[in-house]
Amino acid sequence: LFLANAAVDAEITPKLRGTLNANFMAFPHTQILETLLEQSPIQHKIGLDLGMSVRWRPWLNDNVIFNAGAAALLPAAGFRNMFNDQTLFSSFVELRLAY
Repeated sequence: LFLANAAVDAEITPKLRGTLNANFMAFPHTQILETLLEQSPIQHKIGLDLGMSVRWRPWLNDNVIFNAGAAALLPAAGFRNMFNDQTLFSSFVELRLAY
């Protein structure tokens, strides 16, 4: 897998931190995928993965931490060859409580 990444991690306030992330993904070789999936040709480019998240610590300690984020995969030709051309989305929410 070839992966190129760019990211920004910013402390917006002492309680709030944000992250932006972008990944470009491609296969250097696709012959094994073509054999496995019995499908030819499969292009090299997978797509662009974009994500963001926020982390909130309401009392400036690690006893209560709230994390939330979302990501999207914008498919390129290789992903479309194997699956479909729909943009894929995912999200998460996490509440961490520690004593």
